Amino acid sequence: MKRHILVYLSLIYFFSFAFTENTNLIKETNLTLNGVTQTEIKNKDESTTYMYWLNNTQIATEQFSTEDHLIKRTGVIPDGIVVYITDNVVIKEVFFISNKRNGLSKEYYQPETFTANKHYYENGNIMIDYPDKFKDDIYKDATREIIEKSFYPNGALEEETLLLRMPKKIKIENSYKNDKREGTYRYFHENGAIRQSIPYRNDKVNGIYKLYFYDGSLLCEIPAKDDSTEGVSKTYYYGGALHEVITWKNDKQNGIYKEYYENGNLKFEATVKNDIEDGITKTYYENGALAKVTTYKNGKKNGSCKEYSEDGRIIFKGIFKDDLQQD
Repeated sequence: MKRHILVYLSLIYFFSFAFTENTNLIKETNLTLNGVTQTEIKNKDESTTYMYWLNNTQIATEQFSTEDHLIKRTGVIPDGIVVYITDNVVIKEVFFISNKRNGLSKEYYQPETFTANKHYYENGNIMIDYPDKFKDDIYKDATREIIEKSFYPNGALEEETLLLRMPKKIKIENSYKNDKREGTYRYFHENGAIRQSIPYRNDKVNGIYKLYFYDGSLLCEIPAKDDSTEGVSKTYYYGGALHEVITWKNDKQNGIYKEYYENGNLKFEATVKNDIEDGITKTYYENGALAKVTTYKNGKKNGSCKEYSEDGRIIFKGIFKDDLQQD
């Protein structure tokens, strides 16, 4: 048995940055506000390389591991905020001091864009206006830009195309100190609610790593020490009721595991050693009545097993050895 948290994610799921010799370009060069251009290269092993250019001359290269640890940097990146731009929108900001990442870096979701056309009669009167929905409050903070026009033979405006760009939304906040993550990494849903928070100390996960539902309510809490799961983790149903409690040691389940029904009653409990059942497990009906008691050793049934009806009657009993029934 290996009852991991159903939503338990690898701590490196959202951090895939590295470097190898064999590479495949997956993103175009992006212009930064300080005149430096940055090229992102996706490698065959899913790692990432960043190359920096100034006046068509390469000035620096960064190499990251898949856990977002800096392996090496060659060259010098100018002090200040390096801003990465896609489709004329800032999507990432990284602050450099003394050729090292320092301070708060931010990444944004690519903002939604909408286009619409307005048509005119040759006398200048409006034939077809922009859709009324663009007057709704949800668009009040959008930037508006005329990106295309067409004209009648006499020079009168015939049609114009409007581009609406919604405000950008924060996706990731990550703090650095001398190239190492220090502080709380935050990942947000597109609706602005927190999606994930991970505490870092000296570039390693230390503290309570949390995941959240789409509305920002808590999904799970996972304790970590130096990138290893250590302590008691908890997961929750949507609505806040406790779902699972798992004890971890050295990145493995060791201790009592408990699972609950959404009504708060205990559903299952077991003793776990190095990710496998070792001891007595108990299963319960949703009303709290005992449903099953089984003895395990090294992950296999060894000893007595009893099953009960909801009214408490024994409906099965047997003796097992290495998962095989003996009587």
